[in-house]
Amino acid sequence: MDESINLIKDSSINLDFNIVLTGFMGCGKTSVGKFLAQKIGFKVFDTDLYIENETGLTVSNIFKIYGEKYFRVLEKVCIKNLSSLSKIIISTGGGAILDNDNVKSLKQNGKIFLLDANFSTIISRLNSDFSRPLFKNKDSIKKLFYERKDKYIRTADFIIDANQSIEQICKDIISKIKIIKK
Repeated sequence: MDESINLIKDSSINLDFNIVLTGFMGCGKTSVGKFLAQKIGFKVFDTDLYIENETGLTVSNIFKIYGEKYFRVLEKVCIKNLSSLSKIIISTGGGAILDNDNVKSLKQNGKIFLLDANFSTIISRLNSDFSRPLFKNKDSIKKLFYERKDKYIRTADFIIDANQSIEQICKDIISKIKIIKK
């Protein structure tokens, strides 16, 4: 049987919390968020896209023009606003969990699912995507990856193996959700 057939909208999922996707750039947060939203009927918000829509600037341009510190202020406001909503999926930027206030906001009404991919998977997915503001070269990205790893793990309610297909990642998230609901 084709596994994708099993991923038709699951109407048995009735949650009273937000699903928050965290993880390093390239782990699949945006793609998983979109796919999962179709599966469970939640609206998905990607914090980077939300900021881009609000400012009319790309994240890269915000970094270039105003710097990372200013972007993090915008990100904090965005996360606070989105966290006050119910029954949504929030796909965070890779650095969102570095701010403890963001983590508190996200956890007040949500469960954090870390999409944990190994470094080789991240690099193959990014494929030298230099449009990402903190991606300068493989060495700088590796350093950042390992600097953030412990923080991702400490803030997660659930850790999901993100070295697999989007469909399988979503299945794993849904299986964790069903355990919570029991």
